[in-house]
Amino acid sequence: MLPNFICPGAARSATTNLYYLLIQHPRIYLPTIKETRFFTQDYEKGVDWYEGKYYADVKDETAIGDISPVYAVDERCPERIRQDLGEDVKFIFMLRNPVERAYSHYCMLRNHQFEDLPFAEAIDRDEPSRIAKSLEYYHHPYGFQYLKESSYLLSIRRYQQYFAPDRFQFILFEEFVQDVEAQLRVILDFLGVPGDYPFELNVYRNQRTVSTSSGLSRLFYCHPLLKKTRDFIQAKTGWKTQSLLKNLKNTLLAKEGSPISSLDETLRKQLYRYFEAETKELEAFLGKDLSFWRQ
Repeated sequence: MLPNFICPGAARSATTNLYYLLIQHPRIYLPTIKETRFFTQDYEKGVDWYEGKYYADVKDETAIGDISPVYAVDERCPERIRQDLGEDVKFIFMLRNPVERAYSHYCMLRNHQFEDLPFAEAIDRDEPSRIAKSLEYYHHPYGFQYLKESSYLLSIRRYQQYFAPDRFQFILFEEFVQDVEAQLRVILDFLGVPGDYPFELNVYRNQRTVSTSSGLSRLFYCHPLLKKTRDFIQAKTGWKTQSLLKNLKNTLLAKEGSPISSLDETLRKQLYRYFEAETKELEAFLGKDLSFWRQ
């Protein structure tokens, strides 16, 4: 059985939190590894490989999903998804203040010790360098697209070339973190599964520090043996063990880290102007007041 819903992002917009919530529901199936990234980096292996690797254990679940934020920025994904999964796939887009999302993305990569430039320089990095750096760490060319991944309308419009408007649900990060239960009910209703499940809500918290230990961070995120071990553990354990290990990892790195510094206010204002027109357009598209994104 193949997925019937996709969450293409955006990255740093509570997609990991969403994963650990939805995987609890008995009528929802998600792979034990959150991000399959099949339609980006493993597509040449074929849809049968994809189904066998990630969905062989599907039973009678109503909603079967793939939460891979890279699908929002890879321009090839909408057509590939339509071709292999059909026209009835549903999409959940998690959308966050684009400036805050971009900076959070940068802080995450600094924490991983993948990024060594100041934020102002990182967002101005030339495209060949950006792609080379992403290929080195992620084996796909989309990992350092701080501003592009915050250009939500570009991604949404690509998907709407292949899928009908009723196939989409848009969730605002700020509303999600303010009232998780209410936003979960919206998502579950969209997926067609019962909404009265007793979720364990506090299953995952993102790290709020930037690691100052390059050795420890690289051990967690780059060491080949540890990555294989991590994938094996994810494939063989349940969501509770996974979330416990992720939170333990964050705790260990936090002890070696320093608090995330605030985004420079001058640069923040420049980026708000950069996204101003698109935010207004997105506001009209969604029919929602996004004024809190401009404050």
